[in-house]
Amino acid sequence: MQPLTFGTSEKPLFGLYQSPRSGPARDSGVVLCHPMGHEYLHTYPAMKQLAQSLSLAGFHVLRFDYYGSGDSSGETGEGDVSLWCADVEAAIEEIKDSARVTKVCVVGLRLGATLAALVGSKHKAVDRIILWEPISRGSEYLGELATLSEEYLRRVLPVPKSGIKNRKTLEVLGFPVSSSLRSSLEELDLLS
Repeated sequence: MQPLTFGTSEKPLFGLYQSPRSGPARDSGVVLCHPMGHEYLHTYPAMKQLAQSLSLAGFHVLRFDYYGSGDSSGETGEGDVSLWCADVEAAIEEIKDSARVTKVCVVGLRLGATLAALVGSKHKAVDRIILWEPISRGSEYLGELATLSEEYLRRVLPVPKSGIKNRKTLEVLGFPVSSSLRSSLEELDLLS
């Protein structure tokens, strides 16, 4: 596993590249697109295991953190759908260049699957897209996040109900959802 940075100098992204570990290397790379926020934390071990399994099967694999998340540059909450789509595109170009492959498979989980669908359907190098429980409607996803946040606050913190409903910013289990991200998610509809 090789840590690397890629993307632009203004917004560098952190990634982990895994070269093929057995047999002949395939002429295909795999970009793994994580979900966001609390889902990232809960699914990190599974995504790591998937990367290792793909590497053992002869694939070049790149996992990465979106701008404003994980070990990439930017403050938590600064990202949005269009910015993260650009990050997925940068990851596709990075694996093509660093692994010298011509074909790329994009695999995404939850919001990562949505980003994979948005980018992969338009990128010429992408020959396969694997969507693992994608967010098809951003407005419904925001509703799920708001409900999760409200349930947590009711259970754990002594906050009056009016304080929960009147909050201007949405924070889900310690991860802020900026107004920019909210707006971009509200417009998101993979089914259209």
